[in-house]
Amino acid sequence: MKKELKPIQKELLRLIKELKPLFDKYDIDYFACGGTMIGAVREKGFIPWDDDIDIFMARPDYDRLLEVARNNNGKIGKFDVACGELENSLLPFCKIFDKRYKLNAKGVEGDEDYLFIDVFPFDAIPDNEEERKNYYKLLQKKRKAVEISRLTFSGLNDVTKNKVALIPKYIIKVFINITNPKRYLRNYLSLCKKYDYNSSKYVWGNTWGNIFDAKITKDDIKTKELPFEDTTIKVMVGYDKYLTAVFGDYMHPPKKSEQESHSINIVKEKK
Repeated sequence: MKKELKPIQKELLRLIKELKPLFDKYDIDYFACGGTMIGAVREKGFIPWDDDIDIFMARPDYDRLLEVARNNNGKIGKFDVACGELENSLLPFCKIFDKRYKLNAKGVEGDEDYLFIDVFPFDAIPDNEEERKNYYKLLQKKRKAVEISRLTFSGLNDVTKNKVALIPKYIIKVFINITNPKRYLRNYLSLCKKYDYNSSKYVWGNTWGNIFDAKITKDDIKTKELPFEDTTIKVMVGYDKYLTAVFGDYMHPPKKSEQESHSINIVKEKK
């Protein structure tokens, strides 16, 4: 029996279908990540409670996406591309928007209230294990400033569970606002791209998300197609290594209380 997709899933499926030929046109490879990758491997489609699509691109492909956007008024095809490197966002990764569709989610910059797909680059990391550990620590430290810089004060309140921690975060936020948030983002992006991609052995998604020393190689992120609902989506050939490192036993769904959703829904199609 075919499962019924949520409205947000239907539109995301349509969006990835429309993006795939554009990626092919510009020779941009991609592969599903996070819950989207689990969905492709385990469910042959969306995880039932999922309401977004996340994809990775190797840094050279990601740079081609940025080049296409720069040459086309910030777009790929009819879709808007936003990220720090294009200077139209404080994000260290890309969002591709379909602005025909309004969402119920208001982003921390007011930029997530349209249908979107997240695109994260895979960057080089050090070959030496001890150097990797020190690099990971520095990434996490610098990322905190970037996270605070793009959150509104109300956003800080929403994501801070320990309210005692709000005071130092507010102070840091004020200081960052005074000293230019884009400066922190530029420095962080430079750190993410510190190592030469072509000569590196190992790669990881440095810009966002948790960091695991999974020893993912460039051979691991070569791609193959897997069924995804009524189409296909690319995954990395080393998906088991990645998913095991990040999620553990990913072939068994978590308990209902641990099934995380962003509660994003389509509000209306923009006329």
